[in-house]
Amino acid sequence: MWTRRGSAFWGVLRRSTHATGEPRPGFEEEGLALLWPYLEARIRQEGVPLDLLEKTDRPYECWSRDDKRERNNIHIDNLYRPKSPLSDMFIPFAASLIRLLRDAQAELPGIEMTHCSTWMNSSPKFQTLFPRRWMENAEAQREIGYTYGYWGQFMDRMGDFHARNGSKFRETGELPFPSLGCECLTEEVLAHLESHFPEAVRYNAERDRATDGGDGSEGVRAEPG
Repeated sequence: MWTRRGSAFWGVLRRSTHATGEPRPGFEEEGLALLWPYLEARIRQEGVPLDLLEKTDRPYECWSRDDKRERNNIHIDNLYRPKSPLSDMFIPFAASLIRLLRDAQAELPGIEMTHCSTWMNSSPKFQTLFPRRWMENAEAQREIGYTYGYWGQFMDRMGDFHARNGSKFRETGELPFPSLGCECLTEEVLAHLESHFPEAVRYNAERDRATDGGDGSEGVRAEPG
């Protein structure tokens, strides 16, 4: 089914612009009409991705990680919705990153680098979580992938379409926030977080006390008073 639908969608893409390069009216509607049955069936079968995330064990809240390519790869999903990790929940967001990095060091002592490829690396507020070397090593992703690392910028804090970013994309044909791959030593990121975000360090300390002196890795979220 997808092969036929993909072929039809490619036909829509080829007809999507006039000879002048300007988008042809109706392109988005025609493309969505082809994709919608596939998307609707996928949602019925697997559920809404963000709803499923909220039902899984998330010891680091918005953050998760893997150790592919011999590095600590970190990923972000907004489990704070309708709040934002870059405003209302910035301290818990920073605190949970500290916990993730500490656990990564303990569990994977041979892996020294932390890496993240995401559009959020283009956000000045997100950049404050990392040392200067993080952005010095930034590499723009040459191809657009099918992940939140690229397309998450078109989702608002409620999980709905981000109209402002969508309008910018339509006007320019460029992602408002390019996806950047950044990395540096895990130890450097931790040192930066612990020195620049003392509120996050205190948050974790209070969280540990609220979970009976645990190490904060059990996924029990306590809001310090």
